[in-house]
Amino acid sequence: MCDDTKPSDEKLSAEKAGDGRMFTNAQRAKLRAPIAGDGRIKVNFGGFRYLPMTRLIHSLNGVFGEGMWSDSFVFREMVYSDIRETLDKQGNKIQQHVVQWACGVRLTVRDGFGHEVTHEDVAVADSYQGVDNGLGPNHHMALSGAYSTALKRCARKFGNFLGASLLDKDDPLGERSGEFVARINAESSGTAAPELPKTDVPVAKPGPPQSSPKPTPPPSTRPPLVVRMRQALGARLDEFYALQLELHGAKQWPYALAEAGISDRAEIGQQGDKTLAAAGQALTAAVESMKAELVRRRTA
Repeated sequence: MCDDTKPSDEKLSAEKAGDGRMFTNAQRAKLRAPIAGDGRIKVNFGGFRYLPMTRLIHSLNGVFGEGMWSDSFVFREMVYSDIRETLDKQGNKIQQHVVQWACGVRLTVRDGFGHEVTHEDVAVADSYQGVDNGLGPNHHMALSGAYSTALKRCARKFGNFLGASLLDKDDPLGERSGEFVARINAESSGTAAPELPKTDVPVAKPGPPQSSPKPTPPPSTRPPLVVRMRQALGARLDEFYALQLELHGAKQWPYALAEAGISDRAEIGQQGDKTLAAAGQALTAAVESMKAELVRRRTA
């Protein structure tokens, strides 16, 4: 019985163009293509681009095929776990569980002939939760955060399409680096570099001629309101940490943000204006309470 879902040896060999490398020309062209223009990338409150975990999984399936890649732990280790005292949004002392996990992850990709390519990387993540929430969810948050970050670090080694260029401040979307990799590979193999897919850019159609066009004001460089709110909340978080260090000698994730469903800095960049407004108001109240406590200590 013929299995039509599995590509034939002849088809795969033709796609690989006889260059002895594992991936097909189409796969290599896709991995080198710019990452912009397909809606997969998000931007956090600090302005950094990142590829969400769910979209990374879809991207791996799209390039390599479902069942043609796998991920696993290389190691996992709890780095730190402690229960500390912090202040809630009313300035009352509460207990908070702080945990940090480190892990190594292996990402393996296979082709139709059984060949494999493997990449490994590591990451660390922490989580802060009130003790009333239980220790399990806090450990899960930290370990899953470390795992997803390590998996993304493995995936980006395959090319721009999986995030290789996102940390390159000069070419974050991979619009130039993909062409550079294609050219170097072509020179080393003695073959012509495949043409890379281009990002679709809409071209404005010319309108009717105007006899006396009005001067166009320069575009505003002021960021949108939600971006400014994320930046303000990040700045207020830094102020909160500074006061914590002076009062308690250690930094702890604010209960005000945890109560709003924000468990780390990266999640601030994913919130809408309503959540940001409520979290900012609660964190401001906590900061003002800590300032008052600091004044009382200095004048006592």
